[in-house]
Amino acid sequence: MPTSAPDPTTERPLLAVSGLSAGYGKLGVLTGVDFDVHRGEIVALVGANGAGKTTLLSCAAGLLRDVTAGTVSLNGQDVTRKKPRAIVKRGLLYVPEGHRVFPALSVEDNLHLAGYGIDRAARTASIAEAWEVFPEIAAKRQEKAGRLSGGQQQMLVIAQGLVRRPDVLMLDEPSAGLAPVLVDRILDVAGSLRDRGVGVVIVEQLVDKVLAVSDRAYVLTQGRVTFSGAASELASGDVLQRAYLG
Repeated sequence: MPTSAPDPTTERPLLAVSGLSAGYGKLGVLTGVDFDVHRGEIVALVGANGAGKTTLLSCAAGLLRDVTAGTVSLNGQDVTRKKPRAIVKRGLLYVPEGHRVFPALSVEDNLHLAGYGIDRAARTASIAEAWEVFPEIAAKRQEKAGRLSGGQQQMLVIAQGLVRRPDVLMLDEPSAGLAPVLVDRILDVAGSLRDRGVGVVIVEQLVDKVLAVSDRAYVLTQGRVTFSGAASELASGDVLQRAYLG
């Protein structure tokens, strides 16, 4: 169950998106989106396919810089249109849907590669923390990543992100292709990261599952925010039907 969420009226958010409009060339996708994430909370971002969820995360991560209005701030600094590398260094990590591991490398080498550029001692400590979070892959650290099951590869993908010790971790469809028991495991990990003070964003089509572990939620409908509030409020059937299905 969600812990007591930070009070968004008194704490500065880790990630703050304000009045964001963006798209792909002449194709506008987002219109005036406001969205924020605080330390130690899970935020669910839900909506139908094509609503703009991945576009929003891509803008926050610097992968899409065709922003026509609005700003993206991270830890109080404007990162609108900044390059992805600069945004990662400032504490935001995005795990897109379908992100893949390096199959020919060992599990451990995948993590070392993810920590490239980090001081060796700090990287070693971060990898040790990742093993604690995912004991399932720690036991297979010398195996080639390509031999892991689909669920274990997804765990490795998230572990790669954790090596960089992000302030904000954004997960786009982490359940894709996973068995229900592994989906629950990934969401359990999201809860443990929240307890460590990480702000977690989850885009997920398994709406009931993600709302059950989230503190707050947003609904995007055709590129606009049509609901923002407590996840428990959205989880009530009538609110979810109105906000999510229209």
